[in-house]
Amino acid sequence: MGRRVLVLDLDGVLNSRVFMWRNRATWNNSVPESMLDPAACARLERILVETGAVIVVSSSWRVDTSCEEIETALRARGAPSAKVIGATPRSWSGSKRGDEIQRWLDENGPVETFAIVDDNSDMAHLGGRFTQTSWDTGLLDKHARRIIAMLNGGTHDA
Repeated sequence: MGRRVLVLDLDGVLNSRVFMWRNRATWNNSVPESMLDPAACARLERILVETGAVIVVSSSWRVDTSCEEIETALRARGAPSAKVIGATPRSWSGSKRGDEIQRWLDENGPVETFAIVDDNSDMAHLGGRFTQTSWDTGLLDKHARRIIAMLNGGTHDA
């Protein structure tokens, strides 16, 4: 039996335009946890606890922030169950995030099931496993319910 994997973007999922604006005086690019919304991280924690999923980072954060630093930031901001097992590869110029996710899946099986959460929509061939958030709001309860259902093998329309 494989793993349950949550492919996770950060900007537009665990933070949002509203959060960043309200907290602009306290966030700092060199302190990753300052850029994560505790309410969104609490929703992430619910997903992780209810599904037993591990995290693969697909965010642009993977360029300058290690998986260990991302895991530490997630845990500090309200997702103590976060276990980051890797990041999607950065591919060729102009590649789409969906292609990078597919490459990770192809190279890192077996995966029992997976879900993707992102505010970007370039994942046409993975659409059935994809939940799109918004930069305006980030991860909401309705998104968390859908992801939980997806990872637990239920309906995707929860």
